[in-house]
Amino acid sequence: MSMTINILLVLSAVSLSLLLFYYTCFFSRLSVHKTIKGTFNSPISIIICAKNELKNIRSHLQEILEQNYP
Repeated sequence: MSMTINILLVLSAVSLSLLLFYYTCFFSRLSVHKTIKGTFNSPISIIICAKNELKNIRSHLQEILEQNYP
């Protein structure tokens, strides 16, 4: 019984060590990754999915088209 517990303890320690190593390597790369800040000047498309919504589209389409995305 003691031998089984020792084997499970060693396997758990090895698994935890590998997991910590993986997370340390992976997340350390994310922490030094720099994002490029820029402006978004490309036009966008607005897609409206609707079924039997003619009344709502007529009343809200102008508001949707007047939105400003700087």
